Amino acid sequence: MLRSLLRSAATATQLKSSSLIASRTFATKKPKPSKGNDKKQQQQQQKGKKPKFNKNEEMMTSSSLDDAVHDVMSDEKNRRRLLEEDEKDKSLDVGPNGKMLFTGVENVTDLSRKDAGTYIKFSRKKLEEMLPERLPVGMVKEFDESMREALLVRHSFLDLRDNFRRIVDPTLQSSNSKGVIAQKQIVLDGPVSCGKSIALAMLVHWAREQGWLVFYVPEGRSWTHGGLFYKNPDNDLWDTPVQAANICQDFMKYNEPMLMKLPCKVNDPIPLGEGAGVGRTRDTDSMDMPEGSTLYDLVQLGITNTHACVGVVVRLREELSLVKDIPVLFAIDQYNCWFTLMGQTFAPQLIGRVATLVEGVLNLPDYIPIKDFMKYNEPMLMKLPCKVNDPIPLGEGSGVGRTRDTDSMDMPEGSTLYDLVQLGITNTHACVGVVKAFRSMMHDNMMVGAFSHSTAVGKLRKDLPDVPSNARVMFPRYTLDEAAAVSHNYLRYVSSLLSQGVII
Repeated sequence: MLRSLLRSAATATQLKSSSLIASRTFATKKPKPSKGNDKKQQQQQQKGKKPKFNKNEEMMTSSSLDDAVHDVMSDEKNRRRLLEEDEKDKSLDVGPNGKMLFTGVENVTDLSRKDAGTYIKFSRKKLEEMLPERLPVGMVKEFDESMREALLVRHSFLDLRDNFRRIVDPTLQSSNSKGVIAQKQIVLDGPVSCGKSIALAMLVHWAREQGWLVFYVPEGRSWTHGGLFYKNPDNDLWDTPVQAANICQDFMKYNEPMLMKLPCKVNDPIPLGEGAGVGRTRDTDSMDMPEGSTLYDLVQLGITNTHACVGVVVRLREELSLVKDIPVLFAIDQYNCWFTLMGQTFAPQLIGRVATLVEGVLNLPDYIPIKDFMKYNEPMLMKLPCKVNDPIPLGEGSGVGRTRDTDSMDMPEGSTLYDLVQLGITNTHACVGVVKAFRSMMHDNMMVGAFSHSTAVGKLRKDLPDVPSNARVMFPRYTLDEAAAVSHNYLRYVSSLLSQGVII
């Protein structure tokens, strides 16, 4: 967006000037020599000498507008210098309709409806202290491209923040919330790159400013991809000790002082599973927490003991539901990744099985993505019964290795081809122990999940398992006022370039 604005500004100024920014790279065209100098220039070229041009001809060798814009954009040091000088010029801080472009508020807690449509400035260092798990990719990209740690205050974020604020303090009401019932469980859905992850991170930032205990997962996909998967014979779930240890480490980063003050309330032993690459313990299958242990001790056990880490994460979910002294919020980004396929390699066998059964009915190419196959043929597949009774062979899963207990699986009696193909698309992540413990929203705890369509695998149905029917909220793109503020923010930089004489 910034590149387009720079190009537009440069094009506009070209009408007022006959010269362009000098190029450090290429010339657009060779100038045509004058007739009187043809022979002289040819002789110079033959002798290996460069022809001499007058001043007007040198001006014609300047770069194109695109090259000029590229030079400005690529010169990072120059941009940073201009932005630092730009900060001193408050005349550029005017947004749409004469409204100030930046709010004077210094923290998310003090933001009000009057600040909507303005930018709030952050310190990158303080942001990373408040969100040590990881900053959202969209937030980092915005900071890097604009070279300014500032985010737009949006009405949709204020609605989200005020929803959870009213849950803790029902006496707080605003003009926008009259008659609106606060929801404890929310799923943020909406178009790609509409700001869901940034809004979720700002919500976590606000909640931590309030002293809440926040379980923040900035990358839900990491819970189900990579690492090691071991089938737990006691519950038929998949243990993921590498991910579980990482979960404990992330949770400890910001919450350590608070966890030291919260006692454990569940006295049952912690089950022990297979450790990462070391197998199971031989002498025992569980361990007790010492009397008087805190949640810090519990999480620390999950970091240091590879056999206990999965059991610790599952127990932690239970313990957090029992915390009543302070508000507890679960915030899960890429929440949709807990409902979609890991990517087992038996999908090609499924397609091959379907192709054999419906030969002559459907026109199948040699290869087709399984989700695309379902997209175009779902109605027909629902009517076609499975006729082959052989088990489905299981291969290595994407990044998870092979299953240990079986190398095939049977289709239930009466299955259709829809059921067969759906096997390659639908949820397998509920079989991961740590995901099963945290995914459900059918409880009384505050929880918000954000969809990330850029990491989605397959299309989710409208009614998700273990999620209240009214939980999904569509997160909008910019309103007209917000879009105007964004444009002014970028044009502010262009205006700085014009005033500095970078664009003439």
